[in-house]
Amino acid sequence: MAFNQRMMYRAQEVIKEDIMGDYAENFKKLLSLLEEFCRVNCGSHQAFGLDSEGRYKRAFLSHPHISRHMENGQRVLGIDGSFMKHGSYREVMLILVGRTGNNTNIVLAVALCRSEDEDNCRWFLHQAKTAGVQFDGVPIFTDRGVGLLAAFERSQLGCIVRYCTRHIAGNIMKAFNGCVPIDLKGMVYRIQGADTDDEYKSHLAALSLTHASIANYLDAIPHEKWLMYPSSVSDIKMYGWRTTNFVESANGAAIPARSMFPFHFFKDYMDKFMKQAYDIQKEGESWQQDGYKVTRYAEKMIKQEQTLAGTYSVHPSTSSVSYVRSTRTCPVQQRVDLDAKSCTCPYMRQMGLPCRHYIAALIEYKRIQELYDACDPCYLVSNYLSGYGCGNSGIELALEETIEARSVLPPLRTHNHVGRKKTKRIRSHQQLPTAHSTVKARKCTLCGDVGHNKRSCTTH
Repeated sequence: MAFNQRMMYRAQEVIKEDIMGDYAENFKKLLSLLEEFCRVNCGSHQAFGLDSEGRYKRAFLSHPHISRHMENGQRVLGIDGSFMKHGSYREVMLILVGRTGNNTNIVLAVALCRSEDEDNCRWFLHQAKTAGVQFDGVPIFTDRGVGLLAAFERSQLGCIVRYCTRHIAGNIMKAFNGCVPIDLKGMVYRIQGADTDDEYKSHLAALSLTHASIANYLDAIPHEKWLMYPSSVSDIKMYGWRTTNFVESANGAAIPARSMFPFHFFKDYMDKFMKQAYDIQKEGESWQQDGYKVTRYAEKMIKQEQTLAGTYSVHPSTSSVSYVRSTRTCPVQQRVDLDAKSCTCPYMRQMGLPCRHYIAALIEYKRIQELYDACDPCYLVSNYLSGYGCGNSGIELALEETIEARSVLPPLRTHNHVGRKKTKRIRSHQQLPTAHSTVKARKCTLCGDVGHNKRSCTTH
């Protein structure tokens, strides 16, 4: 028996509906699910909203380990929104993502709402703050969506909003219709990563020689929102991030959940919270048994810098201060202070890890045993376990028998029209084709006139 593709898709939808249950019943049980999860995990926070008609409007859930992450994780956040993919429920998912000391994602909060407008974004940020997310002084990466930017401006959270460099390059491609330099992405990233104002102006001047309008476009973007050298952000760790890639990777990982109804969507995230905590506990314990002081990611980055440290010469000034120069390239020197655990290069300030200059100085002063003392606390294995491991009491799930239906009306179903969305108005029979029309005009085979056929011809 042969089936066409359309029938197969319909069968797939029927199976999905059968697995996920009744549409209205999903929304009746959702509030009870969120409340029960927060009851058995005291660190979690939920919010549930109804509209004036008593219909489901939006829902929010936070990770139970938010407070632990804020103490032990990378102090950098990312926020993004994406559409749900279920045929009957096409609303928006908002997600707040943090980074662990092993440079992996941790979803701190997730919500479902009707749109990514200012009202919903402000509500999401307020709920995240209530859940324990500390925004003050923390860089948060976002695209330049109107709703999100307006929400940040009016919420006064004290966070450092950072624009995604990759989105800026993409916006330039669209704004200038592809009339851009061949190495546009590389030029934008070089401008963004400038260490000083002079270096920034030098890169911008080079771009303006051939594409002055693009240079003006970049210069008009507030410098403190995306560049690295302004004093307001130069000493704040970004941990190597300058795009929203890590947030969008979390969106990609959520694609299976985004094809579900909200009830199963939140259940899926509860499972992920529990599994990630268990996996991190086992991973951290194995590192401790192997004698690791820092996470695998931090160890890999340190080894890379340590390999390059041999190409630098160290010139001592005091018992802890020295000047380090490269023996291969232009001898730009950096000042290293071992007691202060600092280097004038941006790597240590931005990454929170010892750089090649610092390691070269440690070797020269025979203080290599102090290597891991210069690491940011988030990279220590002990803090990695404290922040994300399940410990003796892991994350609990809500049992089915504890979930009860409430009097909640479901949102109106989303109806998808068959076929491609029409972008042009269909011309009526009486309307003559325009001069720029791509549709072939009807021509009468009896009289030869345009605009009718032989059946409607009045001449013969």
